[in-house]
Amino acid sequence: MRFKSLTYNSQKFTREPEINKILQDKNLDWLIDAEFENAEISIENNTLLWHNGDWYSGDFVYGIWFNGRFYGGNFINGIWQNGEFHDGTFESGIWKNGKFYGGINRLTDKK
Repeated sequence: MRFKSLTYNSQKFTREPEINKILQDKNLDWLIDAEFENAEISIENNTLLWHNGDWYSGDFVYGIWFNGRFYGGNFINGIWQNGEFHDGTFESGIWKNGKFYGGINRLTDKK
């Protein structure tokens, strides 16, 4: 299951077609193109909030990552509050807390 839930405008959605429509309407198509499962997300002030889930590939373009596991792909920009980064590339953003197990961290790996 890709989505566990999306909370938006004080409503909780669990059906993928409804969630995809909201994401398209909010110009968050990049999330539809990514590979992940069990995502618990919300949208507040036009910002994606990732509360939990497993990310496998694709570009996380912008948002706040509160918790979950990142196994591959690119974290393009945003705020990493907590969670596990196992592989992929952390391109830019703010790293607040969490565990970095592997991958490339462009904040610290200047080449």
